[in-house]
Amino acid sequence: MGGYLRDADMGGGDAVIAGDVTGNVNMNGGGTAFVGGAASGALNGARRTGAPVVAPDIPDFEPTLRQASAALLALSGQAPSFENQGRRIRLSGSADEDGRAVFDLAGSQFDAVQELFFDLDGVDTAVVKVRGDGGAVDWTGNIPGVSPASVAPRAIWTFDNIGELGLTNALFGSVFALDSAVTIRNPLEGALAAGRVRLNSQIHLQPFSGDIPRPPPASVPLPAAAWLLLAGLGGLGWLRLRRRAA
Repeated sequence: MGGYLRDADMGGGDAVIAGDVTGNVNMNGGGTAFVGGAASGALNGARRTGAPVVAPDIPDFEPTLRQASAALLALSGQAPSFENQGRRIRLSGSADEDGRAVFDLAGSQFDAVQELFFDLDGVDTAVVKVRGDGGAVDWTGNIPGVSPASVAPRAIWTFDNIGELGLTNALFGSVFALDSAVTIRNPLEGALAAGRVRLNSQIHLQPFSGDIPRPPPASVPLPAAAWLLLAGLGGLGWLRLRRRAA
């Protein structure tokens, strides 16, 4: 990690921090913190500070993520079912030949939802496109009647023209919000690729197992491993988050 690390619990393994450590950082599981900058506050556990630290060379997957997001946004979508004056939304529809059901939501509709129901019978992948007006939206709804494990691996959300995205309540699925400032206040059950992230809660990784359309052959070539990583978006989304949050 570059930049700085503040107020974190490391669940195991070592941490390499090129910058400073501030606040309360706990090295759980016997790992060592290798800190290139200063260490102030409480750094609990083994540490080595003051020595030159070279951050790991993490590939830049932003082109891959942006191409995948654009491909999702280009899919033809359908309107979900609205009930109770728009406060209840039911994602129910027929899948296309690739097993995908695609839904379109306005940012204001997403913001107003109190209950969201998934009906994914016969659907391999549920794609939800949320388009805003550049302002802020906040997810304060609930997803009753299903477990995260039954929905998150095959649900994917892509947010377009959303300046600030709040996840006040738990959301299920992998999230593309590449140009948004995201604040997580309750666990996200899935994965996240975002412009900026503020973690006031946790991300419970649920690797994506559905289908993402590939870009046309004429698009910019990508590393062969990139699409394999994207198919397991859980790991890739967390990688992107670490690059931004570090």
